Amino acid sequence: MTVLCRAFIDYSLIDRKYSDKVKILRDLRNTYAHIPNSSRKQGDYENDIAQIREVFTELSLSEDTLNEAESITPDDIERRELLCVIETLRQEQAEFNEEVLKRFPEHGEDQPDQQDLSIPEWFRLMPPDQKQRIVTEKLFGGVAEHIGGDWEMIAVEMDIPKPKREKSVAENPRSINGQMMEAFTIWKQKHLSPPTIEEFIQILWKCNGRCCIDWEGVEEVVRGDWL
Repeated sequence: MTVLCRAFIDYSLIDRKYSDKVKILRDLRNTYAHIPNSSRKQGDYENDIAQIREVFTELSLSEDTLNEAESITPDDIERRELLCVIETLRQEQAEFNEEVLKRFPEHGEDQPDQQDLSIPEWFRLMPPDQKQRIVTEKLFGGVAEHIGGDWEMIAVEMDIPKPKREKSVAENPRSINGQMMEAFTIWKQKHLSPPTIEEFIQILWKCNGRCCIDWEGVEEVVRGDWL
């Protein structure tokens, strides 16, 4: 079960082209893990194993390389499954919005005159020169104090690859703030030009409701950085 779980978690956040294969692994895992006192006929069981082998072959996976999942706790599994579901829903929502604009372009014509919903209201009302200031390590550290342990969703929004996210956790096993700081630094280094505070706030705002963020604390940090 841990091998199957690790397999579909690892591939859920990589590329939508794997979605059919991921669904096979997820459904099989749920068949065996979430149905108490269930049993399978020998033929069905052999068919399940054949499906797993076929999917593993197509995804270049092996049980040996995935067995490290045995060290993952149940809480880690639930958290990563939730991240996968959230990311899938986010992608589907973006695709839906794009399709709506294609079919009904007139609905997007008035957008520039409407309020900018990509950032919180308090930030929208701040002076333009403050919004365009370069984000600093000090600001990262202050904001990190007001983000919960489910910060990894922010790293996903920042397009930080899974191996780098895992490296951040491994190198700072006892410090959530350290994990976030390393992830934020990776995001900053990815930019050809230094990112602005507005870009950083937009990333956080996209994750509003998907992870725990104390926005009053974030506002206090941002305003304090300006003074």
